[in-house]
Amino acid sequence: MRWSWAAVAMLLFLFPVMSAEGGDPVLELDGDIFEISVDPSDPEHGVLEIGGSITADLDMLEQVTVTLSSNITEYRNGSKTGRYWYSSPQFDGVGGGTPVKVLTRTDPNGHFIIKLDPLEVPVDADGIPVPTGIPSSVYGKLVVTVGYTGAYTGETADSAEIIPVEYTLINLSTGTSDVEISAGERLNYTLSIKNAGNIETNAYVDVPLLEELDLDGWETSIGETQFTELVPGEERRTTMLLVAPDEIERTSREMLEIDLRTFEEDPSSGEPVFSTGIRIDMTILRSSVTDPTPDNGKPGNGNNTGDEDGISSGSLVVGMLVIGGVLVFAVILLVLLVKNKDEGEKPPGDTHGPMFRI
Repeated sequence: MRWSWAAVAMLLFLFPVMSAEGGDPVLELDGDIFEISVDPSDPEHGVLEIGGSITADLDMLEQVTVTLSSNITEYRNGSKTGRYWYSSPQFDGVGGGTPVKVLTRTDPNGHFIIKLDPLEVPVDADGIPVPTGIPSSVYGKLVVTVGYTGAYTGETADSAEIIPVEYTLINLSTGTSDVEISAGERLNYTLSIKNAGNIETNAYVDVPLLEELDLDGWETSIGETQFTELVPGEERRTTMLLVAPDEIERTSREMLEIDLRTFEEDPSSGEPVFSTGIRIDMTILRSSVTDPTPDNGKPGNGNNTGDEDGISSGSLVVGMLVIGGVLVFAVILLVLLVKNKDEGEKPPGDTHGPMFRI
């Protein structure tokens, strides 16, 4: 009796499993929404791995061959743009790396990844890498399809959205490099502020050195310093003017720092969400408008442009004109004297008078 129950238990373990009816494979992604970096300053921009699995309920000795495919359609404000993002579907684990896997009773599950990487897009690919800098109104709709053959034949699919991570990036630029400046000279700067991020932002410009220069007798001015509601891609400009005083008593070096910060702050640190700046090495030369030669031997830009002996170029011109007039008068006088002498030496018999008499 004891052996009979053992035989029955063995049969219950084997045969019900073999006679059970299986079902179509089940496909499931690891989420409905995935975020991807589109910040060009992020080395991982455009890189994303989306996980999922396919599971088949198979009888003993049954197997199913499954094949993955993926498609990502780009949308803007809910409408298709006509572009597609490239993705590579593949199973992982033992025998992974390909989009094909055989499922069996003993190995009924297949975990896979949908990989996005701008460095792995083939030249002849149908899609493009995820574009950098796209705004939050642009997103991708991922559709993963699994076709299967064997014990069951058919197809199943699942979908998700890929949205860009919001980021702040502002480009601050000016066409000026390190400079030297003498008394009376002026420096003009045009600052460009461009929202290179994908969300609207607010920022301001600060130049700490201006206050110090004002105290030293400089004339300084700057245009707009607050830039609000900067939309992605928008660029604005402002100007800054520095005029050196007429007298600079000593040569010095200053660092002209142009700082830009956002009004928005990081809640965790209290620091601006984004900040950047420009550093210009400025050499201020000892010089004077009345003596425009700075102490490094280079000429300044003072108003006095005369020679070192104090004679102006205008005085030289007048003097040369006077001398020239005197010389012309002397030549005319000499010609008249010579003519009169010739007439006084004519012989007595010469009856021919002059053609003209005065």
